[in-house]
Amino acid sequence: MLLAACGTDAESSTSGARGLKVAVAVAPSSLDPYLTSSPNVNAVVQNIAEPLFRRSIDDFTKVEPWLATDFQVSADGLSVTLPIRKEVTFHDGTPLDAEAVKYNIDRWLETPTFYSSYIRAIENVTVVDDLTVQLTLSAADPVLKTALTSAGFMILSPKSFTSLGNSSKSYVHPVGTGPFAFEKYEAGSSLSMKQFSDYWGGRSYYSTITYQYVSDANTRESLLLSGQVDLIRDPPITDLTSLASNSAVRVTTSAGQAGSSLLYLHTQRAPLDDVRVRQALNYAIDKDALAKAIYGDLAVPAYRTGVPSVLANCEQEQEGYPFDPDKARQLLSEAGVSDLTLKFASVQGAFLGSDEVATALTGMLGAVGVKIDLENPTATNYSAGQLVKPSDAAWDLVLTNRSMTLDSYDFLRFFTSSELPPDGRDGTFMSNAEYDAKVEQIGKAANIADRSSLSCEGEKALLTEAPLLFLFSVNGVLVSRADVRGVVMQPDLQLRVTQLTEQ
Repeated sequence: MLLAACGTDAESSTSGARGLKVAVAVAPSSLDPYLTSSPNVNAVVQNIAEPLFRRSIDDFTKVEPWLATDFQVSADGLSVTLPIRKEVTFHDGTPLDAEAVKYNIDRWLETPTFYSSYIRAIENVTVVDDLTVQLTLSAADPVLKTALTSAGFMILSPKSFTSLGNSSKSYVHPVGTGPFAFEKYEAGSSLSMKQFSDYWGGRSYYSTITYQYVSDANTRESLLLSGQVDLIRDPPITDLTSLASNSAVRVTTSAGQAGSSLLYLHTQRAPLDDVRVRQALNYAIDKDALAKAIYGDLAVPAYRTGVPSVLANCEQEQEGYPFDPDKARQLLSEAGVSDLTLKFASVQGAFLGSDEVATALTGMLGAVGVKIDLENPTATNYSAGQLVKPSDAAWDLVLTNRSMTLDSYDFLRFFTSSELPPDGRDGTFMSNAEYDAKVEQIGKAANIADRSSLSCEGEKALLTEAPLLFLFSVNGVLVSRADVRGVVMQPDLQLRVTQLTEQ
């Protein structure tokens, strides 16, 4: 499920020998992992703070103990006991203990965010002893352990919320238990961290990590080839062949990813408020040709929500939207739509090859009579222009990437009315009571089999309403200098800097 960018921990003979410089496309909008679902935040904070459980490096579908050493469920499923790892210290010198874990879980329960539904079953948390907490649940939850691997549930130092310029609503200096301690962030430009000498899990090969935020793929590539950075994400898609033949660098791809690239449709704005128009746009896109032309073997066309690396995936065949431009024209005609022009946002750095995809989509939609006004906003400008009241949204179409790292319910829930902006993050603005009810049923299912079955109904409803176009699942690409080692890319496209086994 993942590949080492270069080598393994065992190849490292010294620790703290050098710094690692990484260039990525999008800067974090916040450094509080619980207050944002941005993968750009997750990529940084996961080196600084750690969850109670995490996805295995060797198998992304498996969950392993981390800051919690076990997940003990009562016979009735309504109580979970979490033993806490011994002798772990936060970067500010305070110990990790049951009180610190309770502080974090209480904060999650008291503060509604994107992640709240993941822990909806938790009613309260109590301290059993110095290194044990107990969760009381309102109902058995078959995916709670997996949910706790999510990036939003990093354990942060309680002391840090009243120091270092932080507060519970403005968290600018993250303090965790991870292998690296935060140093400074120059907003939109760079972020640096240094190795934490008292880390419980072994020392890294790298003494520091510095992230540079460079939106242009060609510039990232130039920085790598000139030796100014050690590793980049998402190089120019057209340069992959030449990079693969360059002995000074190494190209690594992830084995798929837990999600899909998507095109959001503004379901509350005419004429996209007519389901026939939304379905027409789905029929207008030749996903197979698009994936092959741009990505070769790096992408697989997507026609539905399910991917193998998520829990409770619908196992039934679902009819998506095959390429049928005549059907697209027919539906547009039935809806009385002609001379249609739509404002299209392709967010900078949305995913590998997103600029090329946006251009190709523009041509395919044009072939069925839909004109496109294409813009390339930054991630920050997208949030300001689209995550607002539906009537104030800046664009009709938005090209983006949505990861699925928990279960099908996690994906389907994103399009319920509870996620309507400005409080939520659903760029399709879908509001459908019948759909909401189907998804609510999935969330209440007490076991994986029931969730899987119910997910089929939810997925069918989403495909029928067509608030988005599924495009493809694209492998992530890293390009590193040849001497870089101990960096892995997960299927959710997060980079993990692995640790040496020595203490």
